[in-house]
Amino acid sequence: MSEFFIMVALIVIRTIDIILLVYVLMSWFVSPYHPLRQGLGRLLEPFLAPIRNLMPQTGMMDFSPIVLFIILFMIESLILSLM
Repeated sequence: MSEFFIMVALIVIRTIDIILLVYVLMSWFVSPYHPLRQGLGRLLEPFLAPIRNLMPQTGMMDFSPIVLFIILFMIESLILSLM
């Protein structure tokens, strides 16, 4: 039963990784008003907003997605070490 929850957690983490990667790539090439980009932003905002609040202002660069990637990687590594 615990293996099931571990697998679900890993799937959720990898799904967030993929959504975050698509969102970051879209931020370079797609208008901020594009409906898909706005939808992905709404999905990711609960994860990115707390990171933005803790980080110092860096002008136009937003490093919160990089920090989120690192946090997700650390959580995934911790989960895999428990298996």
